[in-house]
Amino acid sequence: MRHEAFRIGLEFECGGRRWRCTDKGTRTVIAIALEHPEDPSWYNGPPYAVAETVFDEYDLEACKPVEDDSEIRRKLKAVENAVAQQRLEGLEVPSDVIADMERAARGEIGIEEGIQNTQKKFMQYKSTAFAAIHETVDALHQIEAVDERTMREFDAACLKDPHR
Repeated sequence: MRHEAFRIGLEFECGGRRWRCTDKGTRTVIAIALEHPEDPSWYNGPPYAVAETVFDEYDLEACKPVEDDSEIRRKLKAVENAVAQQRLEGLEVPSDVIADMERAARGEIGIEEGIQNTQKKFMQYKSTAFAAIHETVDALHQIEAVDERTMREFDAACLKDPHR
């Protein structure tokens, strides 16, 4: 999961255990393991009757959201409604685009990453050579070795419709 997806109270899975986020730092998340269902009062706090564990940015990559979380369910329902609306309007939404939308709803990828993935799927290059050139310059742009103006110039040169 991405750090941005965590909030206090969110339940998630990591390392075969279920956790609840109790605090969120700049690069870390603090959580308690939900291992005592016989006495839920242990999870009331702070202070908690169970130990809190710190997850750093590397640990967060292994975490998965719990599907029964109400916020995730709400976001997945919004994705379902958006896709249904597109279909009512006669537009087909590709399954890989739906998958990216659902991954973003679950917090597995950021919204920006999902949008970029979708844009890339619909980019039409003038030729395979232009595709290779554009993807190389785009990679340089993402690490800030190429500025925005230069990237737009390559969009205009390589894409059939750069404003699409």
